[in-house]
Amino acid sequence: MRSWQPKRDGERNEALDTFVYAHAALHGLISMGLRLNEEVEAFAGRAAMPPRAIPKAIKSAWMG
Repeated sequence: MRSWQPKRDGERNEALDTFVYAHAALHGLISMGLRLNEEVEAFAGRAAMPPRAIPKAIKSAWMG
């Protein structure tokens, strides 16, 4: 089994802990059916589309 051993007394490993938690969360989501490649491809396809034209404001005669 692998374990983290500090090189100096009192050395902390929060960055490693955070990485391990994020990695475990990612694999949990993948096992529940999240397909990140498909999400990224769908997002990239939308980003490549040209922006829609902004409709002009409709002015009302109510305020004169």
